[in-house]
Amino acid sequence: MRRTVFYYSILILLLISFESFSQSKKGIQRLEKNEFDRALDAFKDQLSENEYEVVANFGMAQLYSKEAYPKNNLFTAYNFIKIAQKEILKKDIKEIEKLNEFVPDIKNLIIEWVEIIDNKLSKKIKENKNIDEVKRFIIECYDSKNFAEIVQIRNSIEFNNAKKINTIESYNF
Repeated sequence: MRRTVFYYSILILLLISFESFSQSKKGIQRLEKNEFDRALDAFKDQLSENEYEVVANFGMAQLYSKEAYPKNNLFTAYNFIKIAQKEILKKDIKEIEKLNEFVPDIKNLIIEWVEIIDNKLSKKIKENKNIDEVKRFIIECYDSKNFAEIVQIRNSIEFNNAKKINTIESYNF
């Protein structure tokens, strides 16, 4: 009797696991068709079950980094891709092989997308030179490969603002 319950429990867990991967795969497929709202729903469903699910975080990063997506937000995309990166690095070979069934070569894709999103966000920050965005970048993206360059932009903006005011206090930024 106990053995039967044990096997049924394992079967149920496997079915739930497959269903959750299925949600992420649906999200990726919908994203490829630019069905943004449906992709978002699929990823949110998956993340409500497991906020660290690799494929769903990867999909959300891609979604929020798409320029065609009306709610495009590179900071949000950056946060999602960093979660996906952190979680994929925890996986062993068998787990990665299972994920590859849903998104081929997912580990390398995530590494690629970390760089893509980091570069897009950094480019936006450099072009806009908005002090609030620069400060947000420094707080949220401290592990960016472009971090030092953005800090220099912040320093330059703050120095130029201090020069305009031209008081001793204004140079204490």
